[in-house]
Amino acid sequence: MWDPGFDHSGAVSARVLGWHRRFTLVSTISWGTGDAPGLCAVLHRGGTSWGRAFTVNPERLEGVLHGLDRREIAYHRRNVWLEIGDGIGVRRQRAWTYVANPDHPRLRADIDPEQQKTLVRQGVGTKGSSLFYLKNTARCLADDGHFHNDARKFLAMLDIDRANGGDCGNP
Repeated sequence: MWDPGFDHSGAVSARVLGWHRRFTLVSTISWGTGDAPGLCAVLHRGGTSWGRAFTVNPERLEGVLHGLDRREIAYHRRNVWLEIGDGIGVRRQRAWTYVANPDHPRLRADIDPEQQKTLVRQGVGTKGSSLFYLKNTARCLADDGHFHNDARKFLAMLDIDRANGGDCGNP
């Protein structure tokens, strides 16, 4: 959400309905390697989760979705309900997002906290470290006013800040 990887004409804080974020997808390219995998987030069925909704010009939407489908190969694309606050009220609208593919071999739905901690600490891939990814997710949500977000709680539960001196692990 903090680096969507596509051109957009706007972004707003939004809450996805019926899905919650968990750090259960092993990353072997972007946030880790085959020898030292990292960990990233994926939406699992049930609950709600804050994130960002991006506006894409209609004439570019098909190309953006095609690119995302290729990049997000470990996920399923779904049309979901969002709630977006506009300062006056809350409106609901449909939007595309990517959710957990329960059959993907890198999904670890039952991963335990010690395994998560190991993956977040060791993972460094083409986009940076897994810790950088986690901290930026937490920061992005906090910047949108969601200070008690799932990423921040996950980071605190792993107690990684003290172990790594707060360094995101990226140059």
